[in-house]
Amino acid sequence: FSDSAVEAPRLPPRTIAVFDVQPTRDSFYQSLALDFDYYTPDIANQFLLDIRDVLKNIDCHMAHKRKREIGNRAHPRYRLALKSLGSSTNYIAIDPDLSSVPLIQKCDAVISMPFTSTALFGREANKPSIYYDPSGLLQNDDPAAHGITIIQEQKHLMEWLRMAFKA
Repeated sequence: FSDSAVEAPRLPPRTIAVFDVQPTRDSFYQSLALDFDYYTPDIANQFLLDIRDVLKNIDCHMAHKRKREIGNRAHPRYRLALKSLGSSTNYIAIDPDLSSVPLIQKCDAVISMPFTSTALFGREANKPSIYYDPSGLLQNDDPAAHGITIIQEQKHLMEWLRMAFKA
């Protein structure tokens, strides 16, 4: 819960704030000796690409904010996906040093990777807010969601966004 001097950029109408968790290189995970980690490049990349595609289909923009700048510690496949996203007409990369709250306030809705606090900030700001789980691994009633809806398929993401814009 920090703030910075970085100001939120001017955003086009119909912009959704998107928050992920950057996967790091495999060597970092191996050093932790974890038996399972959700924040892998496969899941993180699918999260971003699914959202980009759905938003493009309904003529919305994606304001993507990474948690922090980690440079070459970010997984190479994730960095490649970011490069690909950068060429999308509906993708806006947000400075990782920007606090998430001013970005949320400028956007129409919030899509977060489970279980980041930004979904809670979105709800607090009275913005439609969900967790998107492209893996289908999480339970819809997971207590870590704190009552935030978990959506697991692109078609349900599309339905949710259409409802969010009708409200």
